[in-house]
Amino acid sequence: MPYTIHNVEQKSVEWLALKRGKISGSRLHDLLVKRGNGVKMEYYRLLAERLGLPDEDDLASDMERGERLEFEARELAGKEIGLDFKMVGFITRDDNANIGVSPDGLTEDHKHALEIKCFSSARHLQVWKEGVPDEVREQVIQYFIVMDDLETVDIVFHDPRVIAKPLIIHRISRAEVEEEIKSIREQEDMWLARLEADTEELLGI
Repeated sequence: MPYTIHNVEQKSVEWLALKRGKISGSRLHDLLVKRGNGVKMEYYRLLAERLGLPDEDDLASDMERGERLEFEARELAGKEIGLDFKMVGFITRDDNANIGVSPDGLTEDHKHALEIKCFSSARHLQVWKEGVPDEVREQVIQYFIVMDDLETVDIVFHDPRVIAKPLIIHRISRAEVEEEIKSIREQEDMWLARLEADTEELLGI
């Protein structure tokens, strides 16, 4: 017979173990690419399972993990980069207090910052293969919009469960994103002006 029937109860521990790292009917939709030749997140979930990494459902939420691992990531990144980063609170622009950012690390001279991401193992592997996600890159642009003296932002991806590559660091310099800084700042100003106008209209000012 060209197939094997495993007599295990569905939803049982044995059943879940058999499914790990395999393409099943319930996962097929999230794996198939309808246009182009990109790779969807489900592929990296399968890869994480093949590496024997824990199920995401068995772990704390990404936010909780991020809070637990952020200190460790800041220390490791500082040693790797050769700079001393301190945690800071929230920073706003003097000319518009509605534009702000919360750096995960900042040097004393305010020229270098850290953005730390402690993703699920699947997303961590995706970053390793595909680079910085667009939404993270845009988040980093905000650092430069808020802090005029800032020269670089190191984006640190940390997942100690991926033993082969627990730390991934991507550096973005102000010089390479000048056009994006200008474009995104213009959009922010436009949306803030619209928010102000709509607020005044609603309050009858």
